Amino acid sequence: MRMILAYAKPYKWKIIQAMTVKFTGSMAELLIPWILSKLVDEIIPMKVPAWIWLFGGLMLTASLGACGLNIGANRLASGASRRITQDLRDDLFQQMTQISQSQFQQITLPSMISRVTSDSYNIHQFINMMMRMGVRAPILTVGGLIMSFVLDPVLALAIVALLPFMVLLLVTVYRLSQPLFLQAQRLADDIVRVVRDDIAGIRVVKAFGKEEEENRRFWEVNDAAARKDQQAGQTTAVLNPGMNLCLNLGMVLAVVLGAFRVNSGDTMAGELIAMLSYMTLILNGMLFLSRFFRSYAKASASASRIQSVLFLQPPDFGGSRNRAKCYEADRENTESPSGEKDRGETHIVFEDVTFSYRKGKGSPDLSHISFTVKRGETLGIIGPTGAGKTTVVNLLIRFFFPDSGRILIDGTDIREMGEHELRARFGAALQKDFLFQDTMEGNIRLGRQLEDSEIHEALRVAQAEDFAMEKGMGELLNIRGANLSGGQKQRIMLARALAGRPEILILDDSSSALDYATDARFRAALAGRDGQCTVIMIAQRISSIMHAEQILVLDEGKEAGLGTHEQLLRTCLLYQEMYEIQMGEGTL
Repeated sequence: MRMILAYAKPYKWKIIQAMTVKFTGSMAELLIPWILSKLVDEIIPMKVPAWIWLFGGLMLTASLGACGLNIGANRLASGASRRITQDLRDDLFQQMTQISQSQFQQITLPSMISRVTSDSYNIHQFINMMMRMGVRAPILTVGGLIMSFVLDPVLALAIVALLPFMVLLLVTVYRLSQPLFLQAQRLADDIVRVVRDDIAGIRVVKAFGKEEEENRRFWEVNDAAARKDQQAGQTTAVLNPGMNLCLNLGMVLAVVLGAFRVNSGDTMAGELIAMLSYMTLILNGMLFLSRFFRSYAKASASASRIQSVLFLQPPDFGGSRNRAKCYEADRENTESPSGEKDRGETHIVFEDVTFSYRKGKGSPDLSHISFTVKRGETLGIIGPTGAGKTTVVNLLIRFFFPDSGRILIDGTDIREMGEHELRARFGAALQKDFLFQDTMEGNIRLGRQLEDSEIHEALRVAQAEDFAMEKGMGELLNIRGANLSGGQKQRIMLARALAGRPEILILDDSSSALDYATDARFRAALAGRDGQCTVIMIAQRISSIMHAEQILVLDEGKEAGLGTHEQLLRTCLLYQEMYEIQMGEGTL
């Protein structure tokens, strides 16, 4: 709840305004029964039409005023709750982009989608209800009780006697339902996961005729979530009937006592009518409170899930510089271009790097990897599937942090670099890259301030210029580039990585869909570029990396060889085997 209050603080004056208007409207509602009792007991017996019209007009004015004020308060509450939820979603989305890849994997993508959508919606509903019913319900309940005591304390005690039972019912239902709503939201994550998998893989599902199997899988998770939500709903369903029972019993008791008191002359008929009206208002107030607590139970469960993400600490940059200094470095890096570096100086260094995704479970995914890449050189990385090639890139970009060892760029540990300072150095075409539902130019530009000449140069090197010009740079691509061939998608991704002339270019198996001739032309165009770009190229084909200054051969996370193509053909058995299989030639 502290989190919700923190997000509500910037809009406190709008919230106060909404609550003040709602308070005024509720007070107008409380005046109506009192005016009615005066009309029945005092004005009508006077038989003066002017006074009857006056008090009738007062009742009408109070009714219309309460209606107008409540509408205005509801509009203010809706606007404030919308802005608060918008801020919450913005921060949640920003936090998603800041946390590490390992933290993101722990939360899981379906759960993150559910937190941004359904959990934030539950909080939106609660904030809206808090400003609407959080004021009106207590005013009607407490105000109705006070006015009842003013009219007839004896009759008012009939309801007061039942209040402890109603409070006990509210507290018990909340304590039982809040964990159930939390479990229901977690099960909703499974629904998002299954739907996401099936939508993304719908062609595979259809190709293998697995529609019935996927329908059954969705039914299972949907049924589990529905059952848990039903269980939570059944728990909170006790509130309204329970409140109705208590208040109706109080009303029956008040009517019976009131009849005797009217008969004895201790209570006036108008006061009894007003008492019944106040009891109706108290009943409405308690029903509003029950709905409020039900919404609070759902919002509390959702807030705990969102808070667990917002309060995650992105990995510490480590080293001597704190985060504020890193942000300062980011700003300096953005505002002033870095100085030119000499080709051939040490650029990237891996020092005895070890890393495991499973953290202590099983053998490491990378074990004691060391190499040095000079500025302007190309490092090729090759090895069997699962050897750890992509992991090297993930550590270099700092998607993950090594368990031991260091990674240096220009002599600085990447842990000590600001995020933007580090990432601004890279251009990357990753193994599982993504094309957005945007124009071809938008996918290449990706929000960066690039000159048209830079984009066209990147297209030329990526061998994408011909088909890009034929389709038009304004061609709208479907999500994941579904309206492009595999080779066309890879060339657009290569152009995106090359645009802006990055300091370090990472190509993670990014030419696997290219034919040999196009791949050869791309490598020749890439080699022909002038500048200081260092290239890290992961490939399955030896032909793609054989001309690199260094080639790192990985096998089961360990270094199997490091050197030039000619050196590895003489010294690395694994590289020799791969060469013979792919090239069909004997080794040197």
